[in-house]
Amino acid sequence: MKTSFPILIFLFLVVAFSCKDDNPDTPTVLSTGFDIGNQHFTDTKTTSYITRHGEMIKVVGADFELYIAISDTGSKLFTVTDTLKATDIGKARCIIKINNEYKFSTSGTINLESRHKSGAFSVIIEDVNLSNGKIKVDSTIYEPIADFTRISGTDYNGWPMTTPDPNDWNIRENWSMEERFVFNLKPVNTQASPAVMAAYPNPCNQYLAFNMNNPESTTTDFVVVNANFEVELIFQDIQSTICMFDMGNISNVGDYYRIYYRINSGSEQFYGSGDVKTLK
Repeated sequence: MKTSFPILIFLFLVVAFSCKDDNPDTPTVLSTGFDIGNQHFTDTKTTSYITRHGEMIKVVGADFELYIAISDTGSKLFTVTDTLKATDIGKARCIIKINNEYKFSTSGTINLESRHKSGAFSVIIEDVNLSNGKIKVDSTIYEPIADFTRISGTDYNGWPMTTPDPNDWNIRENWSMEERFVFNLKPVNTQASPAVMAAYPNPCNQYLAFNMNNPESTTTDFVVVNANFEVELIFQDIQSTICMFDMGNISNVGDYYRIYYRINSGSEQFYGSGDVKTLK
């Protein structure tokens, strides 16, 4: 016993020292924040929404809102891009609302560590430079930031099969922060319009048809996004009031998606959206 006692003390010291931070010079991130010039902005809460498609980081402060869309949860270093696609790896986009204005990221990098619980970033958002950025996630939710599951069910002839979602396939005036990624929407509100649209069948197999009652001399742009607001498909400058889209190239057949559309009528633009479920 006398000979084993010093050995036990030695082992205890080895374990104690080995449990210390391997990088003692690395500062602990206490909160999400960034600098704009000489002014520092700090969050009141940072939430991460994780899906199979990627991650959306929502940062809310007393005088700003910052959303960061991350292409995947496997990478650590992300390069800021102007369009986040479903096939992207190591890419990100940002939008900030500050002084009641919306601005979108143009360049920068985001570095996330510790299973995306903390990190650092330096991002240019149009004419605003967010420097010395730090990320500290307060809570993680393994659900999409927006619910795409309330579809307006229709059969192959367009007849309703469920109670329609009042938010689907109508021109909308108000938009959440993450939705503004799709068309880089900047106005606080968008215009109302009598335009009406129907999508069928919903749920759909490979093909989804649209019937539009739009103002004359218009074109329509469609963008299909997944639950992380990554672009899956784009259909532009559609002139016909009846059209059919091939949905077979989306990333996960059998999932829910949202389709945003923009009606271009001369100098005016109108926006709407609707949810769709795809069948395996």
